[in-house]
Amino acid sequence: MAQTILTLKDELAGMLHGTNIDDVHYPLGVFYRAARQMLLDCDPFETKRLQALTTPVYEDIFTYAAPDDLDMNGIIDLRPQVNRNGNVFDQRFSRGFDQYKQNDTITVEYVNGTKVVRISKRLNAPTILNLFGTTTGWAVGNDATNLTLDKQFFTTNSSSLNFDLDGSTTDGFIEYTGTNTFDLSDDVNISRLFLDIFFPDSSIITSVNLRWGNDSSNYFDVTSTSPFDQSSFVDGWNTVDFDWNGASETGTVDSENIDYVRITVNYDGTADTDIRVDNLRSIIGEIYDLQYYSNYLFEDATTGAMKLQPDNDDDLVILEPQSMNVYLHKVAEMAAQQAQQQGTSIDVQYFANEYQRALRDYRSLYPSEKIKPKSFYYRLRRPTNQRGVRKY
Repeated sequence: MAQTILTLKDELAGMLHGTNIDDVHYPLGVFYRAARQMLLDCDPFETKRLQALTTPVYEDIFTYAAPDDLDMNGIIDLRPQVNRNGNVFDQRFSRGFDQYKQNDTITVEYVNGTKVVRISKRLNAPTILNLFGTTTGWAVGNDATNLTLDKQFFTTNSSSLNFDLDGSTTDGFIEYTGTNTFDLSDDVNISRLFLDIFFPDSSIITSVNLRWGNDSSNYFDVTSTSPFDQSSFVDGWNTVDFDWNGASETGTVDSENIDYVRITVNYDGTADTDIRVDNLRSIIGEIYDLQYYSNYLFEDATTGAMKLQPDNDDDLVILEPQSMNVYLHKVAEMAAQQAQQQGTSIDVQYFANEYQRALRDYRSLYPSEKIKPKSFYYRLRRPTNQRGVRKY
């Protein structure tokens, strides 16, 4: 049962021979520091959390936002919300995950200071809009110029489309009105469209707009201001997503016969060359729940919000008696270190020993359930899984 910091201070005073814990310099810091050490030494049972990822999981899309309170790589389970059949994931080290992207594997990384979960899972096959193997059917508009086929830089197959922005205004587009037709009727309002786009200088880019439909009078459109897997555009390749749910519809679109695409790059008006686009695909995702250990041991008593660090005596420590016993011995050890009173060294050693004893018993009764990262012992080729594309 959770207890307030104030209540625990009274208990600590007894443990420390009547010492007023407020005489210890910055006592809230002692509670926080002890919490950090306990999280390093064990995975408290009460810190297990379960929540849905902020977006569905998609085939061939590997990077997803992690919960803010995910304790390091402390993932316990990743599972579909319904119809679980197997779906047991292994955690890998970052390099091995990225090298092989083996099915049913995960890893935790930081990308530009933001924690992410990387997931490789065979799910619903993408529908690939194979439009980037030729310039036939494509035209440029507004600031876009010099449309060419680029066989040197691409993400799939053997080419991308390359164009420049001449700096005349603040947007340029390329538009497809050719003969290729794609049936996306099963994807309406439930899929995301993903586009790989290369920016030599991402600092000039403000957003990317995608239109898809039948012609310039009948189309859906969505604007994205960042890639799917990062908070802002980066130099090089970006995977930009366009959520069909919430897309604006102009006219009436026949989704069984999608044969019109416009890709618009909005920028600050600085001319640039060699923008590249490739691999437009529509993917239906699946909602997955992440079970993990949180690094939040404290709760705001008024709002109920979980927090990393206590900032007042009314904050709650969310531990049950068994876990609290471990925690209080570490708090007492650290408080005794700062008390600087007669007999302090004896108290420090005593509480240190008691903490180790309690910790040993606790880990025996409540072992960590997190998935430990493992290396690959052999390599399995990850086959493609695309509608209309050969499967290996």
